[in-house]
Amino acid sequence: MRRAFLLISITGVLLCRSLSAGTLEFELSSYAIAENASSFEVAVSRSGNVSAAATVTVISIDGTAVASKDFLNISVVLSWTAGDTLSKKFSITIIDNAIVDGSLNFQLELINPSGDTLGTVATTLVTISDFEEGQLALSAASYSISENDEVVMVTVSRTIGTNGEVSVSIATKDGTASKDSDYESVETTLVFADGEALKTISIPLVDDNIGEVDETFSIELSSVTGGATIGEIQTATITIEDTDLDFTPLLTTLSLVDDNITQPPLIDLKQASLLDATKTFLETINEIPVLKITDLVAEQDSSGIITIAVGDDKYYLRPIAVTRAVSGFEPLIIIYDDKNGRFVTSQGLNFEFQPALKGLSILQEKLAEVSLPELEVTANGNITIQVDQGPPPLELNAAGVLEIHNSYYDRYNVRPISVGTLSTATTEGIALIAHPSFPDEALLVVTFRDESDFRQQVLTPAPYDGLELVDYLNIVDGLSNVVLGDYGLVNLKYGTEAVTLFSDYIVRRAENFVSSKVGVVSVADINGDGSNDIKMTYSSGDEQYFFVMQPP
Repeated sequence: MRRAFLLISITGVLLCRSLSAGTLEFELSSYAIAENASSFEVAVSRSGNVSAAATVTVISIDGTAVASKDFLNISVVLSWTAGDTLSKKFSITIIDNAIVDGSLNFQLELINPSGDTLGTVATTLVTISDFEEGQLALSAASYSISENDEVVMVTVSRTIGTNGEVSVSIATKDGTASKDSDYESVETTLVFADGEALKTISIPLVDDNIGEVDETFSIELSSVTGGATIGEIQTATITIEDTDLDFTPLLTTLSLVDDNITQPPLIDLKQASLLDATKTFLETINEIPVLKITDLVAEQDSSGIITIAVGDDKYYLRPIAVTRAVSGFEPLIIIYDDKNGRFVTSQGLNFEFQPALKGLSILQEKLAEVSLPELEVTANGNITIQVDQGPPPLELNAAGVLEIHNSYYDRYNVRPISVGTLSTATTEGIALIAHPSFPDEALLVVTFRDESDFRQQVLTPAPYDGLELVDYLNIVDGLSNVVLGDYGLVNLKYGTEAVTLFSDYIVRRAENFVSSKVGVVSVADINGDGSNDIKMTYSSGDEQYFFVMQPP
């Protein structure tokens, strides 16, 4: 009986101790955490009888959130000494997986308690709310834009999430295109607000009206903040497609310095081609089929004049400009009515030329002998010689004001025939010859030495500005089919009648010029052949007569 009582007593003591043990449980029944938080703390509290030491194990249990993918697996033992009532904390590491996957959850559970028992909150639910700052990238790896579009728009896209405020630096960088001369540089920071997915910046282009090859520069992203990352397209190349026609201002030119001869510079055709640096401009011209298949060769001397030998003759040309060919071009040589023209190369460039006088220095020397030492080669290929090269004559006008007399500005205006023919002459010089169509009219011939030979070129009277003359003749009622002919002639039709005009050698300054005077008018007979003639007043303020010629 005594032994049974003792057993009952011991059992009762143990039961009392068990009933009076402490309680271990999570402080919260659930946790909500954003994915970008990296980690958060969880607390387990102890309450009740804490007279004994206690331990408990915390483990994680996968839910829609999976260990090692969305968080780091948890298996941790928490310990309390006797009398310890403080909560024990531990950290949970959250994995920011950069995947838009919505809210996920998993559980934490208390197991294997010792010394204490588990309370009612033995499990807690952890919800991970998705938080994706996203990737920032350029929307395209390359852009092409025409120079005359004035601006290129570049878009930065934010993908794989738009949570939170993020920023990225963006800057342009020179390539073959240069800042300030080809585009305006950009260096700035783009800030994306929470939920914002696109940013667009504009990069102004510089339309310089100068023909160039297509050029490139780049734009690059760097220095991302706010948790975002840089996406696949970090750098983009921007190609500026040039639409300008005139390449001339960028090219090397040749200038002859002569105190008495004024002439515009000529294009140096021995420089490397803009479109193929392995060839010179001259080499591309000589690849034009009409030259190549006939074994003709264009050469350029130190003065810049192009020479093409055709049999016993030589053609002399002044290369004055390089422009862009129109689409659908074919490599060839084009000659216009007034004998200017262009070489069109396979690279898509026009080399514009005017007829050149090879014996220009001989002409100047002979004119100097008659007190006309100064002459000028104009931009359109004519040669002008001021009639009065002394001090400008002064006179009183109708208002009694002293002014320079207009006749001081009268100029002889001639144009060379580009072909130089062999001559039987034995000295260099100038002479007058009869016009081939109108023997009563004269043409000027310049004879010059060409190595061991002598050659001659004809200088003819010519319209001061042939294109402007043709434009104004074409709008006169009754006139049509206006064509600039050889030897200073202008051919047209008056009704059904063919009419030939002969250019006056002299270009005069118009009296009291106003722009309303520009155009063509009929005037009384000037050259005394009994027919009314024509006067053209140019927009430059100059005027020139054109004689209506009668058939010989």
